[in-house]
Amino acid sequence: MSPLAPEAVNLAEHVASRLGQPCDSVELVADRRGSRVYRLRFPTGDVALKLAARNTDDQGVRDAEHLGRREAAVLGCLHDFAPGYLLDSGDLDSGGSWLALRWLAGITPYRLFTPARHGDDSPVRRGSILHAAIDIADRLAALHALGWLHADLQPAHILLGPTAVDLIDFALA
Repeated sequence: MSPLAPEAVNLAEHVASRLGQPCDSVELVADRRGSRVYRLRFPTGDVALKLAARNTDDQGVRDAEHLGRREAAVLGCLHDFAPGYLLDSGDLDSGGSWLALRWLAGITPYRLFTPARHGDDSPVRRGSILHAAIDIADRLAALHALGWLHADLQPAHILLGPTAVDLIDFALA
């Protein structure tokens, strides 16, 4: 794996300072369409560090550098819906923006439903899919009841945890 971008290292140090604890490791977990996501490991829980850099190629999202600012603003409005999710945000020196978010554990619906796509249509599998779909619909209904739409709903933006459904990536909400 390539070395970490200096801005990711600097921001990991910034987040560690804000949290008052050392960052044990930094791992790049996603790099696509103008955004990079790093997992910062801390003794008290992990943090997602999202960097939305200034777009420099044809494959990125137009105006991606503003998505971090936009998501921070949306999460500021949704503090009761996603309490404690947004930890910090700011602008990158090189242009663009960043967010530090509480790491949310869970699996995506795509991963949960994989056995069914490969022929496992047992009553137990159908039941787990039905319950997950109801939980997802309930979570989205709660967001809609607040007057918000996610606007970029896809399996990667839904996390099914052991006790709750979490939505992530609110930049287009």
